[in-house]
Amino acid sequence: GTAFEDFSIVNCMLPTTYHPPLAGNVYERIAEGICRQLFPDAEMVKDYDQFLNKKPCKTDAVFAWHQDMAYWPPPRLTPDTRTVTFSLAIDRTTRQNGCLRYLPGSGKAKLLRKHKPLCGTRDNGHAVTAQVSDTDPIEFAEVPRGAITIHDEYVVHGSGGNDSNGERRTYVVAFRPKETVATERKLGFTHSHNDRVNWDTFEHIRGGAAPAEGAQEHRAPSGELKPLAEDSQWGEHIELAKANGVPLVVQFSASWCGPCQRIAPKFKALAKEYPHAIFVKVDVDDMPETAAEQEISAMPTFKVLKSGEVVGVMLGANEEKLAAFLRSSLA
Repeated sequence: GTAFEDFSIVNCMLPTTYHPPLAGNVYERIAEGICRQLFPDAEMVKDYDQFLNKKPCKTDAVFAWHQDMAYWPPPRLTPDTRTVTFSLAIDRTTRQNGCLRYLPGSGKAKLLRKHKPLCGTRDNGHAVTAQVSDTDPIEFAEVPRGAITIHDEYVVHGSGGNDSNGERRTYVVAFRPKETVATERKLGFTHSHNDRVNWDTFEHIRGGAAPAEGAQEHRAPSGELKPLAEDSQWGEHIELAKANGVPLVVQFSASWCGPCQRIAPKFKALAKEYPHAIFVKVDVDDMPETAAEQEISAMPTFKVLKSGEVVGVMLGANEEKLAAFLRSSLA
């Protein structure tokens, strides 16, 4: 491993997890109060905290240009992306020691620029970088010790290396809507470097390469109901769910089945309630081999599969029973 003195950047995510007495400090309370003023209509809660330390004379202690949303689940999974990120300067920040730099106005459009992994793929390294042109205006947030800067989830920002003889330390705390944080946790996303997240489920990172023509794009359609059209898609979606470590929820139905059509809107709505699962709909007339393999004898039939194995089956078109079935099967 690397000796501590050889690190250029110390990036400690979730420090209050490791030192709980730090939680609820005066900085957090002030930040929470500011959030309430900025978004009085939302219940903003702390999403994560972070300590950063750029070691002295480490000119490679650089944070590449990025938008915070590039590191997080996309809007299709967390529609309310509102974020207030506070950065407390523990040391005075200057251009020399790598202060925050940003593109003014870059967050107004609420659009994510194209990003790519710095190390080729997310498996090789967590960091990403955004496309920034030579004509983009750059501002530097040089602030005194104890000052706080605030930015949102779409501002393009980064910071340079530390060419000074002193440390450049920052204490970050970020707030997001309560429902958004709850959805992140359901997805297994905590902002920890130890999160076991399959980044292929977050479609905004593609390494700059498009899929080959005709290639199957393995992306989990979380929060959406996807109709399947042919038997070959059954195996593909079982493997997709297994690869992403999420359940596969299936409705077996037919176009001529009245109860199937009546329960369909409820099943579609439930798909949005469980963004950590893949919801699909199988028409038994279009996919007879799959229907036979799954021994479908009545419709609608609902199944939940985990790791490719059936863990729950329900027959009928009772909305309350369906909701209860999914609550117990997806818990």
